[in-house]
Amino acid sequence: MLRAEIPLEYRRYASTYPAGSEVLGWALYDTVTYVSAATLSLELFTTVRGNRNLSNMEAAGALPAPKSFLVRAPRVFLRQRPRAVAAAAVTNPNTGATDNLVQLTNTGVFRLIVGSKEYGFIPLWMLSSGGGVQGYISQGGAGTGIIDYATLGVPDTRNVWSLAKPIHIESQVNFKVELYWDVAVTLAGGNLEIQIVLDGDMIRAIQ
Repeated sequence: MLRAEIPLEYRRYASTYPAGSEVLGWALYDTVTYVSAATLSLELFTTVRGNRNLSNMEAAGALPAPKSFLVRAPRVFLRQRPRAVAAAAVTNPNTGATDNLVQLTNTGVFRLIVGSKEYGFIPLWMLSSGGGVQGYISQGGAGTGIIDYATLGVPDTRNVWSLAKPIHIESQVNFKVELYWDVAVTLAGGNLEIQIVLDGDMIRAIQ
């Protein structure tokens, strides 16, 4: 309808060509902070953030015209660093990066909402990041503690869980990701950033 309102003589000066489109492999990502011992739910992709390492959303909660996006695989990544911690007694859980990841993914749930439609509740442990550092635990400094690090899934893109049927997010249609926990998780080292990546295809006008 909008195209019909543009005078024919102006179309020769167009900077984009909505009649044609290009498809690119792309990833939409957003990052939020899990507040230790307090957070029960989080929303992502609803805000434009000032730092590109946190998000690449151009508009809050929607894709600007004429862009749309095909979601093929959701991923979750916990942004944390290796941490020196005291070794727990035998049979007790050991705090640290590995325990942070296990607690959050064992009990967390992912939900994608497009418009007013819900696209499933998915346990976080199913959503591998498919990359990054694989976990390890080693003896600390003078034998007084341990150092550990972990990421969800073996660092291999073949480990990524893909949707059986991709989800197309139309231009200017509101969407968001919600994360839920029934009980707040207490994290080693305090608050922690969680990044959600929607892996898929960006569809945009040819320029």
